[in-house]
Amino acid sequence: MLATTPIVSVMNDARNIHYVGFWKRVLSKLIDITLLGFITYVIHHPDIGTGAAAGDELNQISAYISLACFYYAFSWWKFSGTPGNLLLGQRVVNRQFEKPTSKEVAVRVAIVLLSECLLSLPFLSVAFDPRKQGLHDKAAGTFVVEAASLNATWHLVSHN
Repeated sequence: MLATTPIVSVMNDARNIHYVGFWKRVLSKLIDITLLGFITYVIHHPDIGTGAAAGDELNQISAYISLACFYYAFSWWKFSGTPGNLLLGQRVVNRQFEKPTSKEVAVRVAIVLLSECLLSLPFLSVAFDPRKQGLHDKAAGTFVVEAASLNATWHLVSHN
């Protein structure tokens, strides 16, 4: 008998929701980190190719952190995912499978920032959780799901 790897999913409101696993989330995170690093580099090196000195490293790190907080918060709130999530067909949703509210996004960003200070170790819980939630997901009441598993009538609630 062949062994198969089950797809983690649950039935919710007659929908078969597929939660995004650890390695797919790592890949989307790598896409976002690369994009953020490039943006931060361009901001701090507007004179690329001229040989002019760049700003000090502390300014670059603080700019990266500030930009990352805005990047994640705006992307999750406005688009229900970062460019990395969207590129890979992933969506960040709340318990009602809608776009996260501003409060849910604020909690998620704060816990992600704390997790980054702890070398992203709390993110490892995604690998072992049945709903593939990291500490930041649990605290905010959010999930990362495959966009294709959301039913055809699902529409993201717009934020005014």
